[in-house]
Amino acid sequence: MSDQKLETPEQTPDSTRRRLKLAVILLGAVLVVLLVVLAWQTYLAPQRNAQSALDSAAASRGTITALNTSLVTYAGQELETANVDQKGLGQGKKLTSSPAFIFTNGRENPDREVLDFYFDFSDQRARDALISNSISLQALVESGNVELRLHPLFGGRAYSMYAAESLSEVFADDPDNAWSALMVLLRNAPALSGLDSNDATVDGIVSALNSQGIETADKESIKNGTFATWLLSIGDDPKLNSATALKLPYILVGDRPLNLSADQLNDPDAFKRAVLEETKR
Repeated sequence: MSDQKLETPEQTPDSTRRRLKLAVILLGAVLVVLLVVLAWQTYLAPQRNAQSALDSAAASRGTITALNTSLVTYAGQELETANVDQKGLGQGKKLTSSPAFIFTNGRENPDREVLDFYFDFSDQRARDALISNSISLQALVESGNVELRLHPLFGGRAYSMYAAESLSEVFADDPDNAWSALMVLLRNAPALSGLDSNDATVDGIVSALNSQGIETADKESIKNGTFATWLLSIGDDPKLNSATALKLPYILVGDRPLNLSADQLNDPDAFKRAVLEETKR
């Protein structure tokens, strides 16, 4: 067999240009892919994550809403001076066993913490704390961070009982005005809690509520004491009884006492930060 020399195709200028062109196209495609990936990681993904977080936050937000607005028969002791047909507030047919006015944002959120706030309408320190932090409390509820449970206590003044009775009636019959009614009763407490007679106190409550367009509670219904036995059962609250040195307001977040200084208690920003920090534990 004779030796044969293998011949290679001759490299022409046109074929070289085609190869260079193809290489440039492939390199450009790779660069485009890399730029797309870089843009996604740098700009698009964070924006998408941020938008997702905003959407999630928006989905969990809602307007502050009275929760336990049902009238439930209270089968406790009867008070001689009160309506024999005693009632309590509840959800559906379930009585709120520890008397409380409960506010949520109307959204389902099993992860939100409960903020228990024990106060007395006639106690200035507790009342001032609620008024000072009303916007922060409303924001905490509406953002879905907490479910607010306001537990009224009674230090002996008639105003405390009549104010709680009035708010109970608003919860049951005019829940859309529950938050407004609470603020009216708190702000008018200094002027009304020191009146000479029960009639004058009740008349003052009705007038203050009516001035804000809240007409559910009238003089006779308030004095009837339909919710009196339920409200007074606060004395059986195990959380309250476990407090070693009760000083109003007594505040718990997730059953953990929120210990604040006097300055923090009346500083809305400090109060809100303290509650949010406690919800993250």
